[in-house]
Amino acid sequence: MLKAVLFDLGGTLIHYERPEVDFAAVGQEGLRGFYRTMQEAGLAPPPWDVFARAFHSRFAEAVRVSRETLQSGSTDQVLREGLAGLGLTLPDGVWTACRAAYYAPVRAIVQPIEGAGEALQALAALGLRLGLVSNTFWPGDLHDADLAACGLLDLLPVRIYSSAAGYVKPHPEIYRLALAQVGARPEEAVFVGDRLREDVAGPQAIGLRAVLVEVPFREERDARIVPEARLSSLRELPALIAAWLKGVSP
Repeated sequence: MLKAVLFDLGGTLIHYERPEVDFAAVGQEGLRGFYRTMQEAGLAPPPWDVFARAFHSRFAEAVRVSRETLQSGSTDQVLREGLAGLGLTLPDGVWTACRAAYYAPVRAIVQPIEGAGEALQALAALGLRLGLVSNTFWPGDLHDADLAACGLLDLLPVRIYSSAAGYVKPHPEIYRLALAQVGARPEEAVFVGDRLREDVAGPQAIGLRAVLVEVPFREERDARIVPEARLSSLRELPALIAAWLKGVSP
């Protein structure tokens, strides 16, 4: 008997990266905002090119380690380590302002996926427990604010972010953390996402069913990874789950 549905975040419930957005440029704009805010606070960071180079190398290393070890860091950690490496210490108030400036360009591009709210509401009405499991370097409070802005936060009482969990999908422990919080065994849960490796193969490896929601600007195909269902829109999800609750196979 199904008890819970877990979701990926970016690309599944909220748009972050998409064709019309240069996400690398967005990140660069955020780092410049961080730098300007330090200057406006009366601090004296090194020249911009030195500052930017130091942080880009640290972020690149953090991403490499995450991919190789399936363990996650966070932007807060990388930023603080980068500042320490440059001999800089920010007072708490300045840190908070710089952090907000760093994330502001990302917040400006956030959009909910069409049909996300309606799908979550329909599943909750079926009595299912809902949650999300997201691979992200961003701290959870920032994503929580994005979900709130999109009207989705209250529909997802369980939220596991890799930046806090310490693991990234497809590491089995990150799914198990979410299952423990929704109170379901693997066979009692479904995972919904937009990537085969992280959102299908990973959950299936520990016994969850997996649903792939196709993204119009990226094709996910791998003959070795077969989801229980493949949907073109989140709007199709409630009917599928309702059928599974009745014992109808996909």
